[in-house]
Amino acid sequence: MKNSILTIIAAAAAMAVTGCDDALDLTPESSLAPETYFRTAKDLELATNRFYLQEPSFDDIVSEPSDLAVDKGSSNALYYSNIRTVPGSGGGWSWGTLRHINYYLAHSANCDDAEARAQYDAIARFWRAWFYFDKLKRYGDVPWHNTPIGSADTELLNKPRDSRALVVDSILADLKFAADVLPESSDCFHINRSIALAFRSRVCLFEGTFRKYHSGLTFNKEELPWRPLLEDAAASAQAVMSTGRYSLVKSNSRPYYDLFVAEEAPAKEYIFARSYGGSITSQVNYNVFSGGGNKTGATKALVASYLMEDGTRFTDIPGWETMEIPDEFEGRDPRLTQTLIGPGSGKWATGEKMDYKIVYSETCYPFMKMNQGPANQKSATQDMPIIRYAEVLLNYAEAKAELQTLTQDDVDDTINLLRDRVDMPELELDYANNHPDPFLMSAEYGYVNVPESPFKGVILEIRRERSIELVCEGFRWPDLMRWREGQRMTHEFTGAYFSGPGSYDLDGDGKKDFVIYKDRPIRVTGVTGKKIGSDIYLTDGDNGKGYVVGVYGITHGFNEDRDYLFPLPTDDIKLTGGTLTQNPNW
Repeated sequence: MKNSILTIIAAAAAMAVTGCDDALDLTPESSLAPETYFRTAKDLELATNRFYLQEPSFDDIVSEPSDLAVDKGSSNALYYSNIRTVPGSGGGWSWGTLRHINYYLAHSANCDDAEARAQYDAIARFWRAWFYFDKLKRYGDVPWHNTPIGSADTELLNKPRDSRALVVDSILADLKFAADVLPESSDCFHINRSIALAFRSRVCLFEGTFRKYHSGLTFNKEELPWRPLLEDAAASAQAVMSTGRYSLVKSNSRPYYDLFVAEEAPAKEYIFARSYGGSITSQVNYNVFSGGGNKTGATKALVASYLMEDGTRFTDIPGWETMEIPDEFEGRDPRLTQTLIGPGSGKWATGEKMDYKIVYSETCYPFMKMNQGPANQKSATQDMPIIRYAEVLLNYAEAKAELQTLTQDDVDDTINLLRDRVDMPELELDYANNHPDPFLMSAEYGYVNVPESPFKGVILEIRRERSIELVCEGFRWPDLMRWREGQRMTHEFTGAYFSGPGSYDLDGDGKKDFVIYKDRPIRVTGVTGKKIGSDIYLTDGDNGKGYVVGVYGITHGFNEDRDYLFPLPTDDIKLTGGTLTQNPNW
């Protein structure tokens, strides 16, 4: 199965028609002449295979900047708003894929095999929904097109934006068609009914909470209804859960780490996956190893979010802010040492010793999640999760909590399954609601836009669980946008705390593996020292101590009335003669 899907991906890439990113990316209709094509089931299969090229890559998910993971790629404007500019062209405003999908749908009726036509039309409509959800998250309301556009179709080419409500309703109509037509299947590489339902839960949760938290403000002045969407998110997630096909993978002593480095997609948990292997490899390991990558590292905010192994809050411990790595990693949720390199993390999946001195990060909290080890740093072949069962469980719990209908049974069927995988104590609904975490509500680290309600405490805990379970899987930025938590991007991204110049044992193996110095180098065999103020920056740098500054020299900012959406390219606005308008305040 893995080899066959790799062949499909390679073939789809080879047959893809090269287009440009401006306007609606027009491609001559003659490239796939309908009078000679779209006649057989095989024609439809080959035509729809190319739509899988929309699948995200490892780079797309692990390199996403946020308040929880930062990297050396400081040119990424998401870190700070003062240099974000309106592009002349590009910037994600590409429509070629949509045209290919609509062109297929306009001509698939040429095939007399009604059953095959329904199946492949359902796949095409799933990918149209995928395409438009990406545009919705990035730009808000956009023109909805369900027919191919020719170069002479002036009216359609100059079409203004459709309403956000129409775009969302159209996405959901496509996903309903896909879920109604496609069969259940244990194949996590081809679109099936559960994939369509799981993705629908993602779409509805995003849009429902976006409308709720932006109600009456710049991006939802119409105050579009949010409750039906959250009900739909819960129902779609429940439909996947009720199939009985999926469960959380639990194996060996490091089940969370092992999940992401397994060569073959664990189909019990990976509802939808991207296949790697053979000549199709990724560099998912590259960021963490010395000598290359973007020095991706976790922030103090992420590390502080993990609970103690007995379920109590780490941030309730006096002096937690200035604990150094060996102390702050001790006795925590096992996912901490299965996500970040530190004391107790063990060996790489490829068998090499997990030696701290061979890795580095912007924050001194390097990631091990999804990294197999130095032997595979430039040629990783493990399959990549696109939709995991864990996400579906979190979607269900969050939607029900926002609706204030979450029960302890719901918590047991979702959040507590995630905790049980790593032998963490269960979350108790009543306790969480009666004892909301001050750390998660604090302006510096927490979620300030959670409304006062009987479910505030559990909403905070679900967000904690989501940030820990789904870190570096491409969810954090859209989560912050839908929760109206963009202000979290204005905080300084700090990492580990150091009490001053010296040599440190950061992985707890009894050997010094990290050195920082202020004036004169400190010599430790096999360890390259870092000079404070040159190689490493600390918040109290003049005194040679403090938190590591994640991305140094950046003035953070976030414009609440602008930055929840990206700007449209000016060239494309001009091409429509002004019927296409710019996003607010850009």
